[in-house]
Amino acid sequence: MAHSTTPSRRPLAAWQWGVWTLAVSVLVLTSWSLGMAWLAAPVLGLPLGLWAAGLGLGIAAVLSRRWPGLTTADLAAWLTPVTWRMAEAFSWMLEGCASVLMGSDRSQRWMRSLAFAHDRLPWWESPLRIGIDAPQAVSAELAEVQGVAKVKWFEITSTEAQDNPNAFCEYHGLDAIVFAQPGGSLRVATLRRDQCDASMPDWSFDRPINLGTLFPLGADPAAVELAKAPAAVHRAAIELVSALARSPRRLGLADRLSGRRPMPRTTRLRAIRPIDQARSDTPSQLASALMAALETAEVPVTSGPFAGAVSAWAASEPGRVPGFEDHARRDLLERVALRNPSCVRTQLRLASARFVARDDHGGLDALASAYDLLRAREHLQDASIHAAFLDEALMQSPDEPASVGRVATGVAMLMVSTPVDQLDYLRDDLLDEARYADWLIGRDPDTTLLDQVFRRLAGISAAKPSVGPEQFPRRAA
Repeated sequence: MAHSTTPSRRPLAAWQWGVWTLAVSVLVLTSWSLGMAWLAAPVLGLPLGLWAAGLGLGIAAVLSRRWPGLTTADLAAWLTPVTWRMAEAFSWMLEGCASVLMGSDRSQRWMRSLAFAHDRLPWWESPLRIGIDAPQAVSAELAEVQGVAKVKWFEITSTEAQDNPNAFCEYHGLDAIVFAQPGGSLRVATLRRDQCDASMPDWSFDRPINLGTLFPLGADPAAVELAKAPAAVHRAAIELVSALARSPRRLGLADRLSGRRPMPRTTRLRAIRPIDQARSDTPSQLASALMAALETAEVPVTSGPFAGAVSAWAASEPGRVPGFEDHARRDLLERVALRNPSCVRTQLRLASARFVARDDHGGLDALASAYDLLRAREHLQDASIHAAFLDEALMQSPDEPASVGRVATGVAMLMVSTPVDQLDYLRDDLLDEARYADWLIGRDPDTTLLDQVFRRLAGISAAKPSVGPEQFPRRAA
């Protein structure tokens, strides 16, 4: 079973013919280099491989004449397994040559640079390719419900996917595989590459609360368990997981050549589209769609990792991209916090977003709520862990509005792990250290805000000393 949205029909442009010519040439050259010496045999004075390349162009011409609206994406969709192997072989040969000339380490860095440089080129992009290993009713419901991104669904009929999902995804060029679980839940496994692994093992994985996990470098999971929910919620979550599997750092040159382009990506030139034709399949828009599906379906946001996924994406480093500005990030976190006010991670991230928006009173309120929730936890990380994260945030943060929000949340977590009678010393030490932070020089309002954070949270600790963290055992990271 396959299901996809229909792309707009446009004739093949000159550059698209060039892409097809290059693809056919690479296929012939790769085949010859792998041992098919007969491709060099002369036929009517020309190598047989040249005739094969001409035959490939002739096939493209016939198809284009038979279907005038044929696009490069259509041809690539039919030949996805072939194009992937061509791209992989070409990338492998290129890396091998570079390794001989530069050495292993330099060649790997060069290949990564080449892959990122490819993102700025006009290149065809395949829709999300998702396999489903589930009963027919579940597969049909997921494929037919209205989604946001362009998706091509594939029904899996073998047991190989369950034995090794990653190898199955790699062989068939899939972004993810959906497995049905007992009780109506689903498990989604994404494609992972060597040296390009996922940012986290699972959205529902309970990680310690610190600055590193609150504001991660990425929110893309290796796999995720989706609790029972309406099909619209599952569809939105699956689209988001699959799109995050195309995060730039998780893709190599072979992925990009075969149509698995980063989401989102940056190009040198970007066409201006009417509002009704604007892209709606970037991860930020997919995260908003997931939140909208949760609100429409009236599903408790605590069921499954749905809210945590939206919150983590909004606070992650890739979330800070053009088209997903600070006000959109705050709006998303406000919606999550409204439905799940007892989540300490969401409250901390919301406080940071409010500080970025210069809503200091709202940020202090959210931080105070998170502070109470943290003090009620039975297990806290040692103060030295939070001190190390906070010191790095103070000394190495970039000069941007989000930095003060991260530092303020770090202060709250360090204060929770510090005995009440030592908070005054902690305040003096950190404010003195903040004076030497390059990004805080000349930003007196931000320094004043950090002082307000100390005073507000210290007042809470003084008013409720019996709920301090020293009452509970601590665990290491």
